[in-house]
Amino acid sequence: KRSIPTAKVKDVTIQPGNMQDTSTNLSARVRFEAEDLLVRGDEIAMLPLPAMGTRVGMVNFIIGKTGLKMRRYPLKTGYACGVVEHITLQLDSSLSTPLVLPEDAPVDHETHQWKLDTAQTGTVLQITSDFRLHAAEFDPVAYLELKETLKRIERGLRKMPVYDVAGQVRQSTHATDVLIEDIDMDLEVSSAGEWTERRTVRKRILTYAGIKAHSELKIPYTPAWEEVSLERAVVTSADGEATEISEGEINLMDASWVGSAARYPPQKTMVASFPAVAIGSTVEYTVKRVRRDRPHFSMRQSFRGTESLQRKQVTVRVPLSMDLTIHRQLLDGVDERIFRSADSDHATYAWEAKHIQPIKPEELLPPGWLMHPTVTLSSGSWRSYAKSLYQHLSNAASDAKEARSKADELVGDIDDPTKQVAAIRDFVAIRVRRVGPSLTSQPWSAISPADRTLEDAYGNTTDRAILLYAMLDAVGFSPRFVLASRRPATPEFEDSLIAYPATFGELLVRLGDRSLGLTEGRYIYLGDTDQYAVLGASAHDDRWGLALPDALIEPIAASHTDRSWTEYRLEIDASGDTTYTLRHMLYGTSFGAENRRYSLMRPEARDRYFQEMVGKISQSAVATSELETDFAGYPGRIQYSVRIPEYAIREGAFLYVAIPSDLNRVFRLRSDQRSNPMFLANRVAAQSRVTVEIPDGFEVVLKPEDIRLEGLADARIEYAVRQSESNTLVVETEMARRPSIVPAVDYPRLLDWQRDLSHMRTRMVVLRKRHTDS
Repeated sequence: KRSIPTAKVKDVTIQPGNMQDTSTNLSARVRFEAEDLLVRGDEIAMLPLPAMGTRVGMVNFIIGKTGLKMRRYPLKTGYACGVVEHITLQLDSSLSTPLVLPEDAPVDHETHQWKLDTAQTGTVLQITSDFRLHAAEFDPVAYLELKETLKRIERGLRKMPVYDVAGQVRQSTHATDVLIEDIDMDLEVSSAGEWTERRTVRKRILTYAGIKAHSELKIPYTPAWEEVSLERAVVTSADGEATEISEGEINLMDASWVGSAARYPPQKTMVASFPAVAIGSTVEYTVKRVRRDRPHFSMRQSFRGTESLQRKQVTVRVPLSMDLTIHRQLLDGVDERIFRSADSDHATYAWEAKHIQPIKPEELLPPGWLMHPTVTLSSGSWRSYAKSLYQHLSNAASDAKEARSKADELVGDIDDPTKQVAAIRDFVAIRVRRVGPSLTSQPWSAISPADRTLEDAYGNTTDRAILLYAMLDAVGFSPRFVLASRRPATPEFEDSLIAYPATFGELLVRLGDRSLGLTEGRYIYLGDTDQYAVLGASAHDDRWGLALPDALIEPIAASHTDRSWTEYRLEIDASGDTTYTLRHMLYGTSFGAENRRYSLMRPEARDRYFQEMVGKISQSAVATSELETDFAGYPGRIQYSVRIPEYAIREGAFLYVAIPSDLNRVFRLRSDQRSNPMFLANRVAAQSRVTVEIPDGFEVVLKPEDIRLEGLADARIEYAVRQSESNTLVVETEMARRPSIVPAVDYPRLLDWQRDLSHMRTRMVVLRKRHTDS
């Protein structure tokens, strides 16, 4: 779709059938159909070459390492390799006589070769490209020769056939890797904070991929408040031979942070490697987990996934005195039974599902509990949870004599409240290393006092937030604790959070003091940014938050939201040589990420990075300015200029160029069909302007058309094109998209949007030399 946005793949054949047979060249044959491929004007039509050879094969991984203008030492690739691509296009009868066909002289060096042939007979267009690296190492001289060839290749693939058109009118099932024959979950709840779970699973391996995915079991847990044991594990072969797991095949591993955060209860991972797993084997195991010291009992179970499921049963026994909230979603076809016997002090709840068909595995799926049969149980409420947690946090923040003293020292000579907050934020970011478990994976007894975190100079996100709270409170601010979720602030997720008071994963500190000059409804959040970020940005912006202690669920509204502004300026001369200037303005968390990147770069690394940036624009590009980066103010700025020989292609009287475009950032769809809803989790907010300076003596004969799209996926795209009297073409883009869940029925419309936005017509500008009287 990057090559041909409107293409629909009909079939793909890959040879050899045995991919381990390296004696035969690897080949792929793709057959596709594409509508609306042409970039068409009133007089001419241009055909973008649908080349994919520049995106496949080892040779293309290697040329990705050629960003430097020159080398002092050889480039060692390790491979002699290449890619040959044959394209045969059956064109419409109106395209039988081309005005221009791309031509390029072949290159034949000792170390590499390149050839592009284009021919048309009737309505059949044939293109062959052949690029080969004969050497596995390029000395500095050979590297320069290779760079020149890459420039030739890039320019050759930008060329297009031009045709005269004046006067013409303008779901499914899938095979799974494993069959889950039975899942039996049994939960015995003794109190709101303690219960035992026993889970027995039996599954049959159907494919080699199933062997890779299901021959090992990993269970993370924290021994301080839970016990995990593998009570039984047996692998039975297709012919009935059973092999039990041995003690040597069960290992315990520490979490990666354990060695550098000694004061926290260590987190473990049990790894069980099942023996003798093969296609046709049945794997059966039972895991027992005892949980204790929890804020409340909670459980969520779904009854459908990407693998075939023959049967799943969930049984929960709770004390009759327990106030239990049950939320049921899409439980049609799931059998529910509730038992309250007179001679027992427990109630039993059971759910059973049989013969559940798998969903098609697709990218960007919503969480399973949002779209499948799911049951949710909880003995807690947000109000009680928030009140109890707040008490633990405030106690830890009050034990802060040294932290309060340090805060007074940091802001002693600073009068500006914003700078005072920044000084405290930067101190904690620099002096207190972020390491340790999340809030949800440790008992609340492991929460550290603020002074302990300051003394140890490390802490997890919870303890760092407590330290920030204590220091800000000490110097007169009014901080609040806010629990942050990764779930976007959409109604679907709000409903699920209210129904299931599972703990949020990260703790932030919020400031809304009037002295900070904040706009109504916006706040400064601390705890998820570092000293490189602009004060007021948050990685959790527009996600759901839980304010403590009043348990108010509301969107996190940072004072500096994520967005970007990019300006491109193309000054083209009559030969096609172009001066290309880029200015990129960064807001929100992007400011902090790029500020950190450039602040930590050494001069030599910065120079290499700049060369690679220039090379991504064009292999022929030569920098005409230094790389300018400015993060002293807000927003951040990145700017540079390059000169690109023949960036615009001159063919006779025509001069054409594909202008830069950010339209493909809104949606990046890779499939023509979709069976399930699509979850677009990230927010997009970007604006850009492309200015094209038209050379004297030329007129515009083809330019992009205006686009306005809205009403789908909570997105709005505006693309406006205007030409000034000063012979300047300006293209302005504004893109906005909030997180959303797109129903499968709307996917075809979204695909049409992407095809329109990715089409070459949105980028192609064609100029023609004006006729002059002799």
